Amino acid sequence: MQEQELAKLVNRSGFLFQLAAEEFVRRGVVVHGWEVVAREYPWSTGDRSRSGFIDFVAEKDLLRCVFECKRTQGGEWIFLVSEVSAETLHLRTLWSVTGEKGRHGSGWDDLGFHPSSLESQFCIVRGASDEDKPMLERIAGDLVRASESLATEELAMAGRGVGVWGYVPVILTNTTLYACRVDPSKVNAHTGNLPDSASFTEVPAIRFRKALPTGIVHSPETYDSIQKGLFKKERCAFVVNIKYLPQWLASLRLAQRDVSAGPYPWSDLLR
Repeated sequence: MQEQELAKLVNRSGFLFQLAAEEFVRRGVVVHGWEVVAREYPWSTGDRSRSGFIDFVAEKDLLRCVFECKRTQGGEWIFLVSEVSAETLHLRTLWSVTGEKGRHGSGWDDLGFHPSSLESQFCIVRGASDEDKPMLERIAGDLVRASESLATEELAMAGRGVGVWGYVPVILTNTTLYACRVDPSKVNAHTGNLPDSASFTEVPAIRFRKALPTGIVHSPETYDSIQKGLFKKERCAFVVNIKYLPQWLASLRLAQRDVSAGPYPWSDLLR
């Protein structure tokens, strides 16, 4: 009887899902090429106001996936997407660079990443009420802070050579992900209910994009409108269902940059 109660206690925690997800990645390294290099890696903001542990980090060449694992007991996560939205390669993600003359830096910019997916700013979670603090915003906020902490630490590591490193925040879950396509102009403004034309599609992964507070503070002097200020504060995290993880990781890579997009944001630092 005691062992049953102890097992219930263990099963209520999320650690088993985290360990299983890490092992899932380790076993598939031959297929997708991503190697787990750290577990429970400590992070903190520069002012030490927030801290925690990265569940695990996987790397492939100069890319890092920073994983946060979230197990749910049933339920779905539903992401609102415009009726006319197409899948995108754009990902507002973190980079850091070390140049030949000792120059270094980091920042969040829109880069292209395969595989393409839909993008959303809004997530509805079963069981959440109007009074609850949005769960995904909280998780993603800490995850992008953790990614910045890891990037800052790697920049200072002895023996780091010249190059550019990319950090991809990933929220890994066992819950089913749905995209709800809706035309806001058809939403009933009196009731706030979905129109009959709304549709639901299960998706393996989605880009969650939001203006999130992080350690990189943008001074208002660097932009001249609310729209530009919002854009500079936006961050992205992938949300991925674990059953699609092997295929998703095998496809994850930086997309070739269109010449018309101009130089990479770190180009001057490499000169």
